[in-house]
Amino acid sequence: MSKILITKPNYIFTPGIAGQGTIVIDGAFHHSQIYSICNRSRDLQCYRLEDGDLSITVEITNHERTTITLEMDTASHSSDDLLEITIFDEDYWRVLECKLEEVVNSTSIAIDKALASSKYTVTGGVDDYGLGHQFSVTTVGELQVAQSNGATDLFGTQRVGSQFNQIDIQFYRSAVVSDLVNVVAPTGTGSASIVDGGLVIATGTGANGFQRVNSYNTTTYRSGSEEYCYFTGIFTATVNANSYQRLIFGDANNGFGIGYNGTTFGVFSRYKTTDTYYTQAQFNLDSLDGSAGSKFTRAGVPEALDPTKLNVYRIRFGWVGGAPDLFEVLSPDGRWIAFHILRHPNFYTRASIANADLPITAEVSKTAGDATNLTLTSFCWGAGITGDPMVKGLTPTTVQVTNSVQTIKSGGGLLYGYQIYNPGNNTAYVHLYDTGTAITIGTTPSKLSLGNGALDNIPVILPAPIVFNNSIRIAASTAINNATQPNQPQNVTLFYQ
Repeated sequence: MSKILITKPNYIFTPGIAGQGTIVIDGAFHHSQIYSICNRSRDLQCYRLEDGDLSITVEITNHERTTITLEMDTASHSSDDLLEITIFDEDYWRVLECKLEEVVNSTSIAIDKALASSKYTVTGGVDDYGLGHQFSVTTVGELQVAQSNGATDLFGTQRVGSQFNQIDIQFYRSAVVSDLVNVVAPTGTGSASIVDGGLVIATGTGANGFQRVNSYNTTTYRSGSEEYCYFTGIFTATVNANSYQRLIFGDANNGFGIGYNGTTFGVFSRYKTTDTYYTQAQFNLDSLDGSAGSKFTRAGVPEALDPTKLNVYRIRFGWVGGAPDLFEVLSPDGRWIAFHILRHPNFYTRASIANADLPITAEVSKTAGDATNLTLTSFCWGAGITGDPMVKGLTPTTVQVTNSVQTIKSGGGLLYGYQIYNPGNNTAYVHLYDTGTAITIGTTPSKLSLGNGALDNIPVILPAPIVFNNSIRIAASTAINNATQPNQPQNVTLFYQ
């Protein structure tokens, strides 16, 4: 599925206070098709599907005109502002696919300018670690080929679809750490905070310090699929042998991690609370020390990894009890570099980990007094599995929704689709919330608000799952900004995990 861009003069923008500003466009577009709305005149993002911070409602009139109501307060905007509205369009995607097929099957490098800057991944020349080739098209119509990791998973299966995050955390979204992750009670001078958009956990300078945080969600493993985890990390150099700093795709019992164990940087596997460490000198694919032949390069020149600088790490595994586990880092040249692999098959008489449904965890600790404040900084976490989300064992739940808030799933989750039937004779709004605290309908910001006319029965499969970090909660009212109960309960089915 690709996207089309709607700009002037193909819309009518009427600014207003929160819940009253509207955009009218020709054509029938469902809520799930609207990807983003940006006010270019003011350099403001008014809506983006993945963000969830700002919501919209969508109403289609006579199957030919779409009215979008913005949650954002646009009263200070002008109707003459330049807007960019990005919409998913299935037909346009089919046209692009046909054009690409013509190019791939041709010896010519000329290509329609409509494909300029589009990118497609194919699996020509795939190696053992999923390294493939990426075809891209420049703005002057030249076809370019570059290597890229991840064209296949660790089972050698071609990844045609996207990865689907089951954990998705950006730490700039709140100044309160517990809004985003679970904060374990610190020991000694341990602490957790948000600084400049990043999570910072620290031991403090006291004799003893410990802090651990972990995602509220876990992944949900699916047999034959690959699990993956991305995180950024900045570690602290230390001379304290009685310390550790770790980013972990896992929990206190099982998983795989990267960081410092004492004064040594490396990776580890964790099986039923027992850790097995592999130092940088033991990395078996790339030493990351700047030596000749290393693929960790800047402008093609090998460079040593510096864990005290910001780096992007990835961990992938297939499990099924004991598939290989792969540790990777993004090079300055923008390539994923596989630097260590754990080859479990035909070696152990046990599983590699005892539980493959894993959170993401960060932890720091020191147990001997020194003046060093060990800090671990991370800006973004993501984890999930590869494959089609609609065959992953989704939980459909049907409820009758009034202005009394109901909890559908505690601890967060992923919303893949919904169906709403409004049996009443007036428009009603269904509100989805992502919070564990008290909700005041009409005041508490919703993750998603969906307006439905009388007798509407709307099934929607979202093009990308919406992440709820704290909970999935639901209520209904007659308008976005009030708590009045609809004249009939709304019948809502949610497809979530």
